[in-house]
Amino acid sequence: MNPIVLRATSASILANALALGPQGCSPPPGPPPADLTVEQTMGLAFAKFIDTPVWNYYAAAAPEARRPLRLLIADPRLKSYHEDAWTLLGYVGDESDVRRVSASIEEWSNRTLDIDERRTLYAMIHALGLMGRRDVAGARELLIEMHSPDYWRKAQFQLYDRPTTGMPPDEYLLVIQAVRGYALASLPDAEDRARSVVRSIDDPEIRESVAAAIDAKQLADWVEYVRREEQRPALPEMLPRLERMFNGDLDAPGPATADGSP
Repeated sequence: MNPIVLRATSASILANALALGPQGCSPPPGPPPADLTVEQTMGLAFAKFIDTPVWNYYAAAAPEARRPLRLLIADPRLKSYHEDAWTLLGYVGDESDVRRVSASIEEWSNRTLDIDERRTLYAMIHALGLMGRRDVAGARELLIEMHSPDYWRKAQFQLYDRPTTGMPPDEYLLVIQAVRGYALASLPDAEDRARSVVRSIDDPEIRESVAAAIDAKQLADWVEYVRREEQRPALPEMLPRLERMFNGDLDAPGPATADGSP
């Protein structure tokens, strides 16, 4: 569920770090899980016992969970759960959630993000791609804006409170995520837009790092991985566990056994 924290020292290692998912070792595609209930969907948002992406369950999220998911992401006490809530909104959210992405980025202006906020930001970017795949108004357009480093410079926040050795500047790390998000929308121009991003970079070292991270193979592997994982069979025993993760209150959603702290 958590995006990979990039610590590479070369373009090739950066590319490998960005290749999310256990390539080549996933089970063959099977029937996706039946649609989750609202309570199971909310349990998935609070299911910190899961330490790997569960795209098959995300893809079965209940559209009726939109309201409690939005209440969750509006509560700063629950910010360690915002990442998964945004991934779920990628599958069920609408144009109002596209606006929420922009508003959240504006709220982070002039400060350094903490680890939960960084993970939430990556999840929001990828959620835009999932919404774009469903033709949600404004999602693709916002991702295209995010392909420019100027978009992120204007946001005026830092990803880290210290320089990241061997890594591109923050704005280019976020451009990489935006290109990967656009790829999730499964649009035919995704590779062309990635190449255009690379051509626009003047600094040769940054250009090499970004190019390695968003080349055609990296993007194809990423999209294939997500698509394959979305089709994994459900585990029947998982559903009762998900329900137990949620406090059951759709007006004040929270984890079942805690006050919102990790």
